[in-house]
Amino acid sequence: NTVRDGRTAPQRIEIDPSALSKILSQTIILEVSDTNNLPFRIAGTTVCEFLGAEMRGRNFMELWTPSDRRKLQSTFDTALATGMPVTANVSSRAFVNAVQTSELLLLPLHDLREQPTRLLGSWSQESPPTQIGISGRVVKQHSLSALSSSWPSGTIAPPATFEATA
Repeated sequence: NTVRDGRTAPQRIEIDPSALSKILSQTIILEVSDTNNLPFRIAGTTVCEFLGAEMRGRNFMELWTPSDRRKLQSTFDTALATGMPVTANVSSRAFVNAVQTSELLLLPLHDLREQPTRLLGSWSQESPPTQIGISGRVVKQHSLSALSSSWPSGTIAPPATFEATA
């Protein structure tokens, strides 16, 4: 909230990577061109190991089933229009039927014109690491068990500074 300074979302140039050093391996940045196509700009090493591949340039939305894509797209549209954070609980299943639960947090970032151009977030495993994306145990399916976009309790929402485009 300090960086946001009463605005809908902080500008991406205001984010100091050194402030994220403890979670850098779990950090992701998605480019917002439209909510059907959200390429990874950055994916930390833990995220890439979990997903079993280098993710830079890949479309985040292709990780999900069509049903979950629709839910994510709607939630991202709201988050980008309001600056609200997105949280999701995720279950990931590997070819060997190992299941890993994780939490995804994404926060909108604006450019100098105060338009949403990135989603900054973290993807961290909640259950003990099983490295389901490593050593041939490639993740084959991700599913949402919970998804929300809302202001944290006690947070005063800033006024929207732009209109969402269709």
